[in-house]
Amino acid sequence: MGVWTRGGPPSLRDRSLLVLAMTAALGRLEEFRIHASCTERTGVTDAEVDELLFQVATYCGVPAGLGARRGRFARDASVQEEPPICSRAFAFSASASPVSL
Repeated sequence: MGVWTRGGPPSLRDRSLLVLAMTAALGRLEEFRIHASCTERTGVTDAEVDELLFQVATYCGVPAGLGARRGRFARDASVQEEPPICSRAFAFSASASPVSL
Protein backbone atom coordinates (compact mmCIF):
# COMPACT_ATOMS: atom_id res chain seq x y z
CA MET A 1 0.00 0.00 0.00
CA GLY A 2 1.40 3.39 -0.99
CA VAL A 3 1.55 6.61 0.97
CA TRP A 4 -1.35 8.13 -0.98
CA THR A 5 -3.60 5.04 -0.87
CA ARG A 6 -3.41 4.26 2.84
CA GLY A 7 -6.80 4.24 4.49
CA GLY A 8 -7.84 6.28 7.48
CA PRO A 9 -6.79 9.73 8.51
CA PRO A 10 -5.51 12.02 7.24
CA SER A 11 -7.71 12.50 4.20
CA LEU A 12 -6.23 12.87 0.70
CA ARG A 13 -6.81 16.63 0.95
CA ASP A 14 -5.01 16.85 4.29
CA ARG A 15 -2.13 14.67 3.04
CA SER A 16 -1.78 17.03 0.10
CA LEU A 17 -1.66 20.07 2.40
CA LEU A 18 0.96 18.37 4.57
CA VAL A 19 3.15 17.50 1.59
CA LEU A 20 2.83 21.02 0.19
CA ALA A 21 3.85 22.51 3.55
CA MET A 22 6.78 20.15 4.02
CA THR A 23 8.18 20.51 0.51
CA ALA A 24 7.85 24.33 0.65
CA ALA A 25 9.47 24.50 4.10
CA LEU A 26 12.36 22.28 3.01
CA GLY A 27 12.90 24.25 -0.19
CA ARG A 28 12.13 21.24 -2.41
CA LEU A 29 10.61 23.49 -5.06
CA GLU A 30 10.49 21.01 -7.94
CA GLU A 31 8.56 18.55 -5.79
CA PHE A 32 6.38 21.40 -4.50
CA ARG A 33 5.50 22.34 -8.11
CA ILE A 34 4.50 18.75 -8.87
CA HIS A 35 2.19 18.54 -5.86
CA ALA A 36 0.84 22.07 -6.39
CA SER A 37 -0.18 21.06 -9.91
CA CYS A 38 -2.36 18.32 -8.40
CA THR A 39 -4.37 20.39 -5.94
CA GLU A 40 -7.60 20.21 -7.94
CA ARG A 41 -7.40 16.42 -7.81
CA THR A 42 -6.85 16.39 -4.04
CA GLY A 43 -9.50 18.99 -3.18
CA VAL A 44 -7.13 21.75 -2.04
CA THR A 45 -8.23 25.26 -3.07
CA ASP A 46 -6.01 28.09 -4.29
CA ALA A 47 -6.98 30.08 -1.20
CA GLU A 48 -5.77 27.22 1.02
CA VAL A 49 -2.43 27.06 -0.81
CA ASP A 50 -2.05 30.84 -0.44
CA GLU A 51 -2.68 30.58 3.31
CA LEU A 52 -0.35 27.61 3.57
CA LEU A 53 2.43 29.63 1.91
CA PHE A 54 1.78 32.54 4.28
CA GLN A 55 2.18 30.15 7.22
CA VAL A 56 5.36 28.65 5.71
CA ALA A 57 6.83 32.14 5.26
CA THR A 58 5.89 33.08 8.82
CA TYR A 59 7.14 29.96 10.59
CA CYS A 60 9.86 28.62 8.26
CA GLY A 61 11.27 31.83 6.89
CA VAL A 62 10.37 34.26 4.20
CA PRO A 63 12.81 32.78 1.62
CA ALA A 64 11.12 29.35 1.85
CA GLY A 65 7.63 30.81 1.53
CA LEU A 66 8.49 33.18 -1.31
CA GLY A 67 10.44 30.52 -3.19
CA ALA A 68 7.48 28.15 -3.08
CA ARG A 69 5.10 30.94 -4.10
CA ARG A 70 7.30 31.80 -7.09
CA GLY A 71 7.43 28.13 -8.00
CA ARG A 72 3.67 27.80 -7.76
CA PHE A 73 3.05 30.67 -10.13
CA ALA A 74 5.83 29.56 -12.47
CA ARG A 75 3.87 26.35 -13.11
CA ASP A 76 0.70 28.36 -13.77
CA ALA A 77 2.47 30.38 -16.48
CA SER A 78 4.03 27.38 -18.22
CA VAL A 79 2.26 25.43 -20.93
CA GLN A 80 2.42 21.69 -20.37
CA GLU A 81 2.44 19.49 -23.42
CA GLU A 82 2.38 16.28 -21.38
CA PRO A 83 -0.38 15.32 -18.96
CA PRO A 84 0.39 16.55 -15.43
CA ILE A 85 2.52 14.20 -13.39
CA CYS A 86 -0.24 14.04 -10.77
CA SER A 87 -2.20 11.75 -13.05
CA ARG A 88 0.51 9.19 -12.35
CA ALA A 89 1.41 10.27 -8.81
CA PHE A 90 -1.91 9.21 -7.32
CA ALA A 91 -2.38 6.08 -9.40
CA PHE A 92 -0.58 3.71 -7.06
CA SER A 93 -1.90 0.18 -7.02
CA ALA A 94 -2.61 -1.76 -3.87
CA SER A 95 0.40 -3.95 -4.71
CA ALA A 96 2.82 -1.01 -4.55
CA SER A 97 5.48 -1.50 -1.96
CA PRO A 98 5.10 0.54 1.22
CA VAL A 99 7.37 3.43 2.03
CA SER A 100 9.20 2.77 5.24
CA LEU A 101 10.48 5.58 7.39
